Amino acid sequence: MAKEKGYTNLVHFLDDGISGVTMDRPGFVEMIRQLEQGLAAAVFVKDLSRLGCNYIEVGRLTEEFFPDHDIRLVAVSDNIDTAESELALIRSLCNDFYARDTSKKIRAVMRAKGNVGEHLCWVSERPDG
Repeated sequence: MAKEKGYTNLVHFLDDGISGVTMDRPGFVEMIRQLEQGLAAAVFVKDLSRLGCNYIEVGRLTEEFFPDHDIRLVAVSDNIDTAESELALIRSLCNDFYARDTSKKIRAVMRAKGNVGEHLCWVSERPDG
């Protein structure tokens, strides 16, 4: 998608296995550092939740940081492009709600399992003792 929009010098930042609920992710922190130095003109993400699930922080990025640094944000599967749309803030709110709702549901399931005496984790026996 970035190449289709004319961007050629691409850099990838990855935070595999780290939740977007936290903004303290190594790849994210490095991306922001490079953006602050003016080393990029656009940020492309699969969807807005890959940028982050914290409504306030993503809102700060989309409404202040990116515009102040003249950075275009494209969330491919959400069909958001800040050069063409103002939907990023609304989508970010939905992502924040989804993360909070999922967390509440997981805690409720774990509490219910604990209340009826079910195991809350699995321990495998190792053959070497």
